[in-house]
Amino acid sequence: MKVTGCFCFDLETGGKILGWLGIIGGVILLIGSFNIEIETQNCSISDEQSSDFKVSCIEPNIKINPDVKPIGIVLLIGGLILYSLLLVGINNRNHNLLLPVIFAYIAGIVIDVILLITIIFVVGSFDSLIGYFLVPLFFVILIHSCLSIYFARVLYSLYEKIKSERELPSYYA
Repeated sequence: MKVTGCFCFDLETGGKILGWLGIIGGVILLIGSFNIEIETQNCSISDEQSSDFKVSCIEPNIKINPDVKPIGIVLLIGGLILYSLLLVGINNRNHNLLLPVIFAYIAGIVIDVILLITIIFVVGSFDSLIGYFLVPLFFVILIHSCLSIYFARVLYSLYEKIKSERELPSYYA
């Protein structure tokens, strides 16, 4: 189950790259979620002020439940905390700080498998165009789950490496 590196990098560098990519991606998504909210509010204010004024901004066709958006923001902040723990754990050589990210990857893999099974049943039960639109989504989720399995293996190998280094007597370290 152990791997010796993450793509072309050693385990520590691969773990740091995963941590920094997770933080950068989380910050971009967090900023994007606030910008979408501001643009949507500006669109609705402009529409209410004058009826013959056409708004040039993009408004989503799907109405999202207002309770869903704060949950997404909380999940993004949780992801930022997890990836921060990953970076601190790698820099301080504390293997216990890597466990939350490993568990998050495992939870994501379980969710991906549930989605893949659901898509298989939906595509099989519908004889309309919705099934054809779900086929590309199936492959995107499949690739995502394969990468998540690999990254979980990388982080678990890094966890085992740091744990074994900490268990060595001081004259071996």
